[in-house]
Amino acid sequence: MATPVLQFRRGAFSNLPALKAGEPGFTTDKYDLYVGLDNNYANNKFFGSHRYWTRETASAGSGINLVESTGGTDFITLAAPASVGAAVTFYFPATQGGASSVLTNDGSGNLSWGSGSANPVFSGIASFTGTTDNTLGNADTGAVQIDGGVGINKNLTVGQNLHVAGHSDFVGVVTFRGGTINIGDSNTDNINVGGEFISNLTPNDDNTYDIGIGTQRWKNANFAGVVTASTFSGALSGNASSADQVKTITASNTNATYHLTFVDSHNGSAINETVYTDDGIYYNPGTNTFTTQNALFTGNVEVQGTLTGTASTATRATTVDTTSTSTNADFFVPFVDTFAGENGETVRVGAGLSVNPSTGDVKVTGDLQIFGNDIKASDGNTNITLTSNTLTTFAGDIKVGGNDIQASDGTTAITLTAVTGAVGVSSDLTVSGKLFVLGTSTEINTETLKVEDSLIEVGLVNSGGSLVPPSSDLNIDVGIIFHYYTASAKKAGAFWDDSVSRVVVSSDLSESSSVITSSTYAALEIGSLWVTDCAGTSQVINCSSSERFLENITVDGGTF
Repeated sequence: MATPVLQFRRGAFSNLPALKAGEPGFTTDKYDLYVGLDNNYANNKFFGSHRYWTRETASAGSGINLVESTGGTDFITLAAPASVGAAVTFYFPATQGGASSVLTNDGSGNLSWGSGSANPVFSGIASFTGTTDNTLGNADTGAVQIDGGVGINKNLTVGQNLHVAGHSDFVGVVTFRGGTINIGDSNTDNINVGGEFISNLTPNDDNTYDIGIGTQRWKNANFAGVVTASTFSGALSGNASSADQVKTITASNTNATYHLTFVDSHNGSAINETVYTDDGIYYNPGTNTFTTQNALFTGNVEVQGTLTGTASTATRATTVDTTSTSTNADFFVPFVDTFAGENGETVRVGAGLSVNPSTGDVKVTGDLQIFGNDIKASDGNTNITLTSNTLTTFAGDIKVGGNDIQASDGTTAITLTAVTGAVGVSSDLTVSGKLFVLGTSTEINTETLKVEDSLIEVGLVNSGGSLVPPSSDLNIDVGIIFHYYTASAKKAGAFWDDSVSRVVVSSDLSESSSVITSSTYAALEIGSLWVTDCAGTSQVINCSSSERFLENITVDGGTF
């Protein structure tokens, strides 16, 4: 179930109004909570603010914020540590201390003022008796911790390790005595020598250490004297001559094995060798074309491009033609040869269509399908038009000599009224297809109307005899109107009000040109109320055990 919300009146502190007695108000910029007393702004009661405290977290304790003057946003926080262990109470002194005095604790939480100095100066030797060692590389450990810079005018002696995390400058002579001098601790450290060597570079062992490796080599080496080496390990490379190039593979036999074209990589020049295939398929490297002779394909042939050619008249379909005087002769329908477009060949059809040569009559054994639209008389005039998927249209009139169309037993079924053309149906009328009424109104004068359809659509428009949804705003209302009597004839209704885009329920309305005006809106009596909107579907009014509930809803006190 959704979580209900009760929302206070809220807004900026500068817009805080006079609140009624018991009315809450919350300022969204200063986070203050007020409760009204008597609808007088000056008597709004301040009940607290998020500005004056800091809530504890998993890693920090809560605190009290001492906020600067009105209009400011900065503050001082007196906060508890993340872990206290036990409740601790501090008692402040009753008086104000002197200048530069400090608060001291007697060990029981009683605070008092003690002497202090704004800038302590040590004229003698300052000793720090703490013996806590410093963790190498961590400046925040050890017996003495200094957050600022340190200036030393005399010698500095370090009894043990010295670790410098930042940049070090040594001005003057630097001497490292004894032991092993390490420069860098991994191959990702860079060593930059800006000066010049004034001594020999001699390894401490013979034939042990290298200068450069296979993937990290020195570029150029300049030596004024003799370079001595017992062996060269690796490859010595140089420019190859034309004699070193790969030779072209050729063959004169047309039945030679396939030779693939390749590119000689020497100096980047291309050598396009000829590809020889089986007999019957030839490749011309100059025109980049293939030629086939007497090719026979027993499998599938896939052509990626266009396959063209010209066929002789002998390859066209032969015209089928017969001459017969028999009344049972087959009928032949002409067609156009699609190969060239001008050859009028004929094809034979079945025996379901026969022609009597003496009378010209055509007999159709099965259904007759007309591929055109019209059936014409001998003079060429259209008498019957056949339209796909609709009833047949007769070009002329169908006239009934009398007024009635009767059933086979003589019972009048349909009455046609002269002059007006009104049609009357004497008994039941069953329409298996659709019923279209194109008049201005439809009246059903019955006691009970039964409709099998589950949906009733209103508001459609006539487009060429078909009902379709409107394609523009017609500025009309759509709905159902109910007639009833209370002292006079009245109308009620439920309708879509086009002017406000809402569904309206009215107990008294009037209508003109499909525009409804409601003079009285109707009451709505329900057992419960469900709302489906931007928050989804949920019940908002419910009743249980004679108790009515308003749930899953936000009660908004508005803004100020």
